[in-house]
Amino acid sequence: LPHSVGPLSHGWEKWLTRWVLERVRLVMVREPISMRVVEACGVKNPNIHLVADMAFAYQAAAQEQVDEWLRSQGISLQAGRPMLGITVVNWGAQNKVFRQQEEYERACMAAAHWFASHSGGLVIFFPQVWGPLPEQDDRIPARRIASQLQDIHESIRVVEQPLPTDLLKAVYGRMELFIGTRMHSNIFALSEGVPVIAIGYLHKSLGIAQMVGMDQWVIPIQQADEVSLVGRLEALWNARAAWREHIYTVIPELVRQAEQAGSMIRADYYRKGDLK
Repeated sequence: LPHSVGPLSHGWEKWLTRWVLERVRLVMVREPISMRVVEACGVKNPNIHLVADMAFAYQAAAQEQVDEWLRSQGISLQAGRPMLGITVVNWGAQNKVFRQQEEYERACMAAAHWFASHSGGLVIFFPQVWGPLPEQDDRIPARRIASQLQDIHESIRVVEQPLPTDLLKAVYGRMELFIGTRMHSNIFALSEGVPVIAIGYLHKSLGIAQMVGMDQWVIPIQQADEVSLVGRLEALWNARAAWREHIYTVIPELVRQAEQAGSMIRADYYRKGDLK
């Protein structure tokens, strides 16, 4: 199924990747950077295809469920306040090489503060991942960030209870903008037409953004500081209508690709097995 490949730092990793992928009947990679990684490994398998991540085609919940959930969070549907969705990652706890966790969190804090102050809107921190280990729980960095925003606490929400996947995607669709470090949170938001600033900790985030034509809105997590993130957020806020229109034009093709994965497997199965 569509996946990312790499990064590969050592020769043995490239050799092993080539050895495996040349023995797989059907390979799907979900973004162009991974396709280039596969090609750089010298893989000769002709059955490698670029197929959009299947999350693009995931069915979102009904809007009535979204309204019910928003009301349960004390969010007035009549107020009409714009909402910014954010997913954050405790990357420093997962990757000891990464030393900029505090700066990254300060950048997200500054972006949340800017949005609430300039738009009068709400900022919602979502847990895209909540385990199984504490360092993989998105709520932990979200709580740290929210604790530093006491002057605008009435405009900040940290979602503590994980949502069902279809509801999560539908709720993302009600955001005005999205800042996502979790790649699948970005895919969910984009597939619902929401402009996204992606903070990438691996190349898969950039690769997905390239497929949507929004790679100019990607910031590597190592470069995520207050000035860069707030600057991007302000620019995207001012251009949000045009980017929303752009997203609506490209998403249908990515959904179509994602929906092909199952039929490609089925066709390969019957062709190779010579079954009826």
